[in-house]
Amino acid sequence: MDNRLQQYISRIETSKNLPTLPQILAKLIAACQDEEGNIHEMAKIIRTDASMVAKILNVANSSFFRSSEKIVQIDQALARMGRDTVKNLAISTAVNQVFGKSGLVSRQFDLRRFWRHSLTSAVLAKMIAEKASYNLPEQAFLTGMIHDIGRLVLATNFPDEYDTVLLEAEKTGETILEREIKMGAPHTEIGAWLLRQWKFNPMEIDAILYHHEPVDSIKESFPLARIIYVANDMSRLTNADDKTFRVLKSLFPCTFPEIVDMMMAAEEIVQELASFLGISIEQKPDSAREGEQITVKTPELVNEVRYISLLVGIINNLSNCTNENSIMKVVQEGLAILFDLHKVLFFLAEPGEELLKAKVVTDQGLIDSPPGLVISSYNRDSLVSQALCDNVFLSSESARLTIMDKQIMHFLNTEGMFVLPLIRSGENMGAIVIGVTAQKAKSLRTEEKLLSLFTNQVSMALHTEYLIRVQTQKIFFERQTVAETFAQKVGQDAKAPLESIRNYLGILSSRLSGGEENHAMEEIHIIGEEVNRLNAILEDVVKLSQERSHAAGATDLAVTFRPSSAKKQQ
Repeated sequence: MDNRLQQYISRIETSKNLPTLPQILAKLIAACQDEEGNIHEMAKIIRTDASMVAKILNVANSSFFRSSEKIVQIDQALARMGRDTVKNLAISTAVNQVFGKSGLVSRQFDLRRFWRHSLTSAVLAKMIAEKASYNLPEQAFLTGMIHDIGRLVLATNFPDEYDTVLLEAEKTGETILEREIKMGAPHTEIGAWLLRQWKFNPMEIDAILYHHEPVDSIKESFPLARIIYVANDMSRLTNADDKTFRVLKSLFPCTFPEIVDMMMAAEEIVQELASFLGISIEQKPDSAREGEQITVKTPELVNEVRYISLLVGIINNLSNCTNENSIMKVVQEGLAILFDLHKVLFFLAEPGEELLKAKVVTDQGLIDSPPGLVISSYNRDSLVSQALCDNVFLSSESARLTIMDKQIMHFLNTEGMFVLPLIRSGENMGAIVIGVTAQKAKSLRTEEKLLSLFTNQVSMALHTEYLIRVQTQKIFFERQTVAETFAQKVGQDAKAPLESIRNYLGILSSRLSGGEENHAMEEIHIIGEEVNRLNAILEDVVKLSQERSHAAGATDLAVTFRPSSAKKQQ
């Protein structure tokens, strides 16, 4: 250990601000770590502190555990939450109690910002752990929560010196860690030392010790250290071009939409956690310093990425659809999720017919075809026909409406409609008609880029389904034709020799009838019966081929043309 670091640790050990766990929390943490301990022993410890009882009951009845039954007994709460969650709550509370009320803290140290960063890192660490199939997500949460605890120790024990560190870092552009190293007390080393005193797990200590190491070194570490490294980086993410994304992708498989989704979800959870834990945190951060907060530069970017992320999910669902009905269900769900659109009517082309027939997805998820709602391809005046003819989005607000258009709006029970044409490879697949208000139609105009992406994917899915259907029918009829031709050929080829055999047997029978070859007559009789049976079988084959040539095939060959992922979901 570096001499200067040892001197700082010695000063901490002899100072009045030596971080020590409150006795009840120390006992509770020990009980949680005792694998042989039971819930009743933990409950006995908790009951000695009314504030801890209230906190645990509050968390147990929170939305995190999604239960309608209210918990009023501490034993029930512990059973619902589990040992790891109780331990995390106890340690988080302990850290807040130990440091939250320190009388003297570095003036430049923003305690509320610190807690926001810590909670955000904890939530993200748990999300990453679950995504990476790390089997101890609660451990990741706890380690993320306290990964910067060394900074708290320095800010409370050496306020003036730490003020200088923070001011110099801001003035020179160096990171806080670089200034801490020059001071002689990196917060990573101080944090690791404290957690050794508190008898933490070695893996948790190492994750805290190494969370600022070069990424190439972290790549060769165990999972928890990588998770905390990534969570810490994500919690100070600034924009889509940030090198952080390259770092994250090098440690865990991830995409930009996935990262933004996690960040947005974490923001909501952090607010609720802070309330449960009684921790005062900085409200939504507005600047990107050495980095202890989540920021994404433009709301437009966040929204666009969020929508694209959702669209990717919907596209995956479309790729798994095996028929037209399942496509319509996914489309209706996608319109609701992406655009908050719920009144939807499909006009889909019928193969071999010059018609667009209306179909709807009912509230029960069934497909219904409203009688009478059919548009001829020769119609050129309706809004649906115009949209398809010009391949453009059309709104009832900007068009002359026919009676047919007004009837469609009456059917949807709306004051207006918005038409999305579905065209793929020059093929008219149909159109989606959406019931909208004037205001909603106007807002959809601002989202035409996303609407185009969406309708292109829908058109592709319908076109693919159509090609599969046509190919399936073609294969079926080809097989039927081959079977019929084969059966007829077999019948014809077999008929002549059978007839010859029958004639031959008749002659042979006549010649032998006057003799005494009784046994030979019996054998000949048996042969004749077998020949007759064979003839009957061949006649049945021919008859079967004729019958099946008029019947629709029941074999669904669509699965043959689907990706393997779709087959697995059958």
